[in-house]
Order: sequence, then C-alpha cells, then structure tokens
Amino acid sequence: MSAILAALAMGQAEFRPLGNCPLIRPVTFFEDMNALPAEIRSDIVKRAGVIYPRTEKGATFSDVLGPKSKVGKVLIYVARDNNQWLASYMYGGIAVRTVTVSYIQSESTTTTTPYLIGALEGDGCTVANAFLKGVSVNMGWQR
Repeated sequence: MSAILAALAMGQAEFRPLGNCPLIRPVTFFEDMNALPAEIRSDIVKRAGVIYPRTEKGATFSDVLGPKSKVGKVLIYVARDNNQWLASYMYGGIAVRTVTVSYIQSESTTTTTPYLIGALEGDGCTVANAFLKGVSVNMGWQR
C-alpha cells in the first residue's frame, strides 16, 4: 500500500528542472518538445538538429558525458511565460554544455513566424533569467 502511495506522490510531484532556481517570473515547465508551437519546434530542429527526450534510448546524463556519445542533444525542459518560450538542452562529449533558446510566439493573425530572441550557453538558471529579463541575442545562436 505504501509503495502505491509513494508512486502516486512521485507521479504528482512538480517538474522542477532548475531545482531551487529563483526565476524572476513564474514559468510553466514541460518535459516534451511537443509542448512548443510547431513553428518554434521546427525552427529549433532546423538550427540544432534532433533533440532527444531524456528517456529515449535510455539517454542519461552519463550518456552525454561519454567521449564517444551517440546520444546527441538531450532535452532538459521547455518552459512558457505568456507568449515567450524557452527550450533548454544539453549535449556533450568531453565537456557537457547546456544551451537555452528563447522565442516570442507571434500573436499576429497575418504571420505565425516566431521571433528568435537567441540561444545562449551556460548555467540554465542564469540564462533563463536573462531571457526573462528581455536580453536578446538575435544575431543567431550566440554563446
């Protein structure tokens, strides 16, 4: 009985990919790239390639660390604050890098093209807060 209750509690636990990171605004976290609008998802794939879910093919943090890693990029989270979207993933080999990408979803009825704020490498909490504060690096995917 206690195992069932523990499983239920774990299933209802809040997804907190940044741990106790104090974000400047509350966001809603998602564990799946499918939470992104199709236009943003396809732009990320076009620029970064395939980003695997953390559980696909048994992908774990140690897989990303391996010098001959075949896993590639692994999703950390997708987050949303109103019309701003963040997607964060890690990739590696010798060193592990975390990249967070930010977009503003178009609210126009004439175009659905999202506005790319940019992509930054670094600490997930710091980068997410920078994007939520309005930092823009739209010259491309900068570091």
